Amino acid sequence: MKKFLSLMMMCLLTASMAVAQSVITFDASQDKGSLGSSNPGADQVVKDGVTVAVSNGCMNLTDQYRCYKNATLTITSTVGNITKVEITCTASGTAQYGPGNFTATSGTYTFDGAVGTWTGNAASFVLTAAGAQVRMNKIVVTVGGSGEETVATPTFTPAAGTYYSPINVEIKSGTAGASIYYTTDGTAPTAASTAYSDAIALSQNTTLKAIAIKDGKQSEVAEAAYVFEAATPVANIAAYNVVDDGTMVAFSNPVTAVAQNGNNLYVKDASGYALIYGATGKTYKNGNVIPAGFVGKKTTYNGMPELAAPLSGFEAGTEGTAIETEEIQCEDVSEDLWGHYVVIKGAKLNVVNKTITDNSGTAPIHTGMGGYGNSTDTTQVYDVYAIIGSYRTADATETTFQVLPVKLVKAGTTPTEGITIAEYQALADNTVTDAFNAVTVLASANNRTFVKDETGYMLIYGSTGQSYKKGDVIPAGFTGKKTTYDGEPELATPFTGFTVATQTVTVTPVEAKADYFKHENFGHYVVVKNATIGSDGNITDADGNKLAYYNNLNASLPTDLTVKYDVYGIVGSHGKTNTVYQLLPTEVTLAGGGEVSLPEVDNVEALFNLPKGSNARIKSDIVAIYQNGQNLYVKNGETFTLVYGHLTNKFENGDIICNAVANWTEYQGAKQLVPVDSTFAVAEKGAAVQPVEMPLEEMGQDMVHTYFLVKNASLTDSTVTDETMTVQLFNKFNIELPADMEGNKFDVKCFLTVYNQELELYPVEITKVGGVEYKTGDVNGDGEIDVRDINIIINIMLGADSADNYDGRANVDGEGIIDVADINALVNAMLGK
Repeated sequence: MKKFLSLMMMCLLTASMAVAQSVITFDASQDKGSLGSSNPGADQVVKDGVTVAVSNGCMNLTDQYRCYKNATLTITSTVGNITKVEITCTASGTAQYGPGNFTATSGTYTFDGAVGTWTGNAASFVLTAAGAQVRMNKIVVTVGGSGEETVATPTFTPAAGTYYSPINVEIKSGTAGASIYYTTDGTAPTAASTAYSDAIALSQNTTLKAIAIKDGKQSEVAEAAYVFEAATPVANIAAYNVVDDGTMVAFSNPVTAVAQNGNNLYVKDASGYALIYGATGKTYKNGNVIPAGFVGKKTTYNGMPELAAPLSGFEAGTEGTAIETEEIQCEDVSEDLWGHYVVIKGAKLNVVNKTITDNSGTAPIHTGMGGYGNSTDTTQVYDVYAIIGSYRTADATETTFQVLPVKLVKAGTTPTEGITIAEYQALADNTVTDAFNAVTVLASANNRTFVKDETGYMLIYGSTGQSYKKGDVIPAGFTGKKTTYDGEPELATPFTGFTVATQTVTVTPVEAKADYFKHENFGHYVVVKNATIGSDGNITDADGNKLAYYNNLNASLPTDLTVKYDVYGIVGSHGKTNTVYQLLPTEVTLAGGGEVSLPEVDNVEALFNLPKGSNARIKSDIVAIYQNGQNLYVKNGETFTLVYGHLTNKFENGDIICNAVANWTEYQGAKQLVPVDSTFAVAEKGAAVQPVEMPLEEMGQDMVHTYFLVKNASLTDSTVTDETMTVQLFNKFNIELPADMEGNKFDVKCFLTVYNQELELYPVEITKVGGVEYKTGDVNGDGEIDVRDINIIINIMLGADSADNYDGRANVDGEGIIDVADINALVNAMLGK
């Protein structure tokens, strides 16, 4: 009987423990890790049995946790399973720093505004900042509860509210696999109610209620009331212009798009011109006919009528007749031309004073339609295609009319179909661009390509798949994603349409001094003459003023810092909040001209004795071992090291590189080479480098980058254990990890690295002792690299299959994009290259 009572007590206690629930809040302003923005890396915060950790970021800032792009956020509990986590970010959606940049490998992850929500039932889970860096103010972790997965309450899009035209409402549940049931009569839904499948069309007052059900568990009831009111019909723009401000109007005739940029959409019909301001949910080009039925609120802004939010009823445009420009002069800019599409020929711009000048006079200019540009060259003559807009004086009493450029072209030339850099700069972050016009390269190295056109300057960041040099003209047609980084816009991956340069033109630098390095001149190609290069990261110009420099474009910096030099380079930026502008050197000559001799060193160890950033030619051969993305592991004599940076050429184990030029930098306390791309080429094929066989306990931080073989090791997803000790494993190169790790032994070929002062191993090849070999290229995981793996890549490229089905193995070349380069890598593997 006592045993029975004891058993009952244990069951009751266990049951009470199962339903206990606790909420742990991580506030970035109070709960801090150890790393700041100046020394990011792996960091964590531990509180009440819960650990929040980033693989690369910082958690000791004033009011933020940061998880850098492609890094992971891991949340682990030792006090019960995690059932819900709410993450409040500094931005919304998929914008830079927003929660929409996280993806989850388990559970269900959704985001709404600035809050991301994970639901599930696990002791640990991982989010990856796949879209962009994520910045978080607060993380609220719910632990315990019933121990069962809850079903997320459905959400409605668009949200409840008042509407003036029919809408389609989508219902979603944050719980994967849940079925949704809804009612439209205000009654509570059950599993017998209408099953949701497609968006629900509404045009009259309706209260929607919905539930989600999965595995017999039901969510809370979601409710949204939609109210429909009648808008005042207007026959055309002229009729709309005279209705009272605040009136909701519905256009009963179509209008033609003149120009659109962001929230600014200028349109016309036979009766006049109008500005529609706000998110229409549609993109229109000049000449597109916008169907009748769209609705908005009549208001007056900057002295002129404006159709403003709430906007609804906008449908996709149909092809129509393009609106031609009216040729005017600056003196003609006035209310009579407000909203008109014009061209001012033979004009000059002053971006500092925000003016446009031609032979007739001067008019104000603004960036509102995206075609402004950021060139400070006030002598260049343009034909300026523009909309005439308006603004109010500071006291809001007088309306002034101004020029809103849509496109700038050299005087006398015809505008092309592609977008300009100025138009790109006006796009919202994370927008995938239309095809660009041709651009001219100013500098290119280490995945950074600085370019210009007639309207401005731009940084292209990422591998374009091409090799460009100064003066190359990149043909029109390339695209990418608009992002903002270090205070300036950059074109980022995914890229399409980059092709070989069609021609090379002369690029002339602007002679600059320290005061030239500021936002207005970002990306400009410059020369600082009669400068002294300091070992403190600064250059002193001819007037004695200092400016920072950073050698990430691989200039050959001199070792003799006692003489004067002319330093050529790009105006770059650094810092997310308090942006600092600096020189990115591309070339250094003696002051007034003359080549700077390139020092030679016997080997890599001798190069490491030179000042950081100083290029030198390495006289002894370098032997390639393993390449993946920007990582090339090599051996020089008895020294193993990492070459990190963009390399045009591809290398296999045993390839010999002669007369390589490089400098060095440091990461996590370990020195590594920064290559000059053009000097890294295969001179001949040599013997493959064999790994050093060594027990884990003998490895030390002085052996970082060494190529090792660990014999008879036990594996988990995150550790390697031999008979001497356990070391962290990080699958940096996404090789296939064995599915049968438990109870088996493996031989692991790997590179040693150090992260946050702890040793880690990067595996590159895993062989089961007495079993099959696991290595990159075996996409389907059958132990062979053959045509079946190639077929999978082709199906992924065609959209017939998903890379998600292959646990990262489809990205064979490690570049992050599934494309023909992965097929080439597979073919080389099949041929034994």
